Amino acid sequence: MGAAVRAGACLAIGIAAASCAAGPADCSGRELAVCIEEAGFEGTAYLEQGSEVLLWQRFGDSVAVRAGSEARYRIGSLTKSFTAALVLRLEEQGKLGLSDPLSRWIPGFAQGDSIRLHHLLHHQAGIRPFTKDDFDSLRARSLTLEEVVEILRGRALRFRPGTDVEYSDPGYLVLGRVVELATGRAWEEVLRSELTGPLGLTSVAFAEWDADVPDLAPGRNAAGSPVTPVDYSFVRSSGGLVASASDVARWTRLLLGGDVLGETATHQLMTADRNEFGYGWVVTQRLGRPVLFHNGQVSGFFAFTGHFPDDAVTVVLLSNRERPTGALAAGLARAMMGAKP
Repeated sequence: MGAAVRAGACLAIGIAAASCAAGPADCSGRELAVCIEEAGFEGTAYLEQGSEVLLWQRFGDSVAVRAGSEARYRIGSLTKSFTAALVLRLEEQGKLGLSDPLSRWIPGFAQGDSIRLHHLLHHQAGIRPFTKDDFDSLRARSLTLEEVVEILRGRALRFRPGTDVEYSDPGYLVLGRVVELATGRAWEEVLRSELTGPLGLTSVAFAEWDADVPDLAPGRNAAGSPVTPVDYSFVRSSGGLVASASDVARWTRLLLGGDVLGETATHQLMTADRNEFGYGWVVTQRLGRPVLFHNGQVSGFFAFTGHFPDDAVTVVLLSNRERPTGALAAGLARAMMGAKP
């Protein structure tokens, strides 16, 4: 999670610019699997172009999974694309409006009359990001979205809504709570009934604890050591989902291909306002082509999905090693498209 960075051709969000300083990995003229292995990637890679799956493979230690199942990973801030799509789905159903003031749904929130739902989707609401102390405090206990929003309600904003941009995990927690208030159901229940269930994304689910997730790859830190289990309830609608690589690829393809939402909502989702932020996606140019991407980082995991619409190329890298994969993703995409270095 964290702030977006611009790093030339490297696809990256929420990581330090230094991790992309070398630019894309050089995968040109090499087998994709060899490039991934030599990069030291640990996790599942899913690469497709159009309707053709070019690679779908687990790298590193094997993961015990049930018969007919696939390894699952925590996907962190890739969760935001699901929450954004839920908000747009509810707008299509007439249950809320993107121009609604936050005060309509959550009275008493700081400058709630000035914050619009579209500000939250674009990271323009001014709700300050969580600090390390926030994370340490919040992950020590089980929390509902209502309880998390209550903690955020009285905090002063960092800027006047709509006047600046700052990547904000709390903003997507507030959106998750709005989904609950607009439907009268828990965010994860609405997600299942409106999106993941109808689309057959059976691996995508919210889970508070790793131990509750069948087929979950064991999370490890950058050095390769096991991480201490934490309660993920406090990042529920911002970063609390688990998923398989094939389901993330299917979600990316269907959502950005216009098969989940109507034409107007899909256009809104894929349109950047300031600083390359769409609704739950970074919308920009990389390798000389339009691309939509996002990544997610939580304790023991790093997730990436990116889609180049002009070339119908999708790159998904889900890792149970907490190391950035932006340079590798860029190198793989370049090789798949035959782009010049």
